[in-house]
Amino acid sequence: MSTTTSTSSSTTSTTSTSTTSQGCPVPQNCVKVLSSTQYTDSLGATHVVGEVQNQISQNLDSVVVAVTFYAADGKTLETDSSLVLMSILTPSQKSPFDVYTLNQNLGNDHYTVAVTDASVTSNIPYANLAIQGPVSQIQSGFYHVTGQIANTGTNTANSVEVVVTLYDTGGKVVAVALSPTTPPVLHASETGSFDAETDSNVNSIASFAVQVQSS
Repeated sequence: MSTTTSTSSSTTSTTSTSTTSQGCPVPQNCVKVLSSTQYTDSLGATHVVGEVQNQISQNLDSVVVAVTFYAADGKTLETDSSLVLMSILTPSQKSPFDVYTLNQNLGNDHYTVAVTDASVTSNIPYANLAIQGPVSQIQSGFYHVTGQIANTGTNTANSVEVVVTLYDTGGKVVAVALSPTTPPVLHASETGSFDAETDSNVNSIASFAVQVQSS
């Protein structure tokens, strides 16, 4: 059983009643890819996990990451894409991503990662969800990050979800984990628990960061 030191963030997101959204003319100028790792999971699916960061002074949503897989001769085998896991990125905020394909015979030689979409939004994250005491342990081959989320504000937070980014010793993302809180709806002054787990690259994980969001 092992534990790691966490880098915790209480950045959260929720839907605002006043919304304006427009695309970034060049999404790669708005959002930077910081790192990525490819691995095959226990079911044979190929994943590319990594992390992006908001590079502008405005909030962003609808951030999409695309991964293109190539053969050794440079031939394109497949392109897959996915939204990043944090629904809103405030200025300088990071978010993990997990793009995967169920093609078990992919056999790629290399891949590229690109941010293909991002929108400026006036939605404001709900800042009153506090992360309490996240700790980690390995049980039965799964890496668990557990803790509590406290609603310290006056609004009700719906569909509260914890997003965990897991890093190796060099700070490179090697896995991600998600968990709803129990209960998933937190009223003012209520606290919920979470248990985010993964069986991917367990022995490579050296540290983690926790974020939380709601709708």
